[in-house]
Amino acid sequence: MRYRIGAEIPFKGHTLEAKEFYLRANTELIPSILSNKSNYEQRLFFAICKLVDESDPVELGADYRVSNLLNPYPQHQFWLNMNWAINL
Repeated sequence: MRYRIGAEIPFKGHTLEAKEFYLRANTELIPSILSNKSNYEQRLFFAICKLVDESDPVELGADYRVSNLLNPYPQHQFWLNMNWAINL
């Protein structure tokens, strides 16, 4: 089971509208069980986004991931994300 919480905050006004820029942020906690050992991965994501039309966003952001949180030496990863979601 995964747990995620996030928010989309428009730069202007209180609601998202077409052709508008907004900030998207979320955090996610992912438990894993490998070889009878429990562990967790934490993901943090921040992006500047624009609605191309009413339902197709383009996003440019950064993803920070920390895995093996219960180990003394967790693994850190940084990702650059470029996304374009198209509703068909």
